[in-house]
Amino acid sequence: AEKHQAKVEREMEAQIKQQPQCHQLMALEGVGPKNAMRLYLMLGGQGKNFSHGREASACIGVTPKQYSTGGVVTLGGIGKNQGNKRLRSSLIQGAMAVVKVVNKREPRNHKEKWLKQLIERIGSRRAAVALANKTIRTSWAMLKHGEAYQAPQAV
Repeated sequence: AEKHQAKVEREMEAQIKQQPQCHQLMALEGVGPKNAMRLYLMLGGQGKNFSHGREASACIGVTPKQYSTGGVVTLGGIGKNQGNKRLRSSLIQGAMAVVKVVNKREPRNHKEKWLKQLIERIGSRRAAVALANKTIRTSWAMLKHGEAYQAPQAV
């Protein structure tokens, strides 16, 4: 079983090397080779599977559920049965790793400053989901427009 898993991982790394878009996606915070490949496949190569980044986030399942009754709209949690469970959980795990690092040091750029303020306001777990949402939307935009990730400016 371990030999098979190692073989599959080697094949996946070879596929990633053939896709320059996957290398670009790996420049995002919390995105490794597996997440890059999953995002690339889910978003449809050039982001053609979705017309907006929000649609991609909703399909993967990192946007809040919406309830409405009597004209009152309430936003709930992200839900555990909507979207691509494996991709969502691995993106949130990657975002959680970024949250832990940012929480222990001073912010180095504007995105880390935003994340640190978000952590203080809503907590680290919800901030990780927000970062995963932002990562998906950024990935969609990168694939759609064919641009590389531009790292945030230093503070």
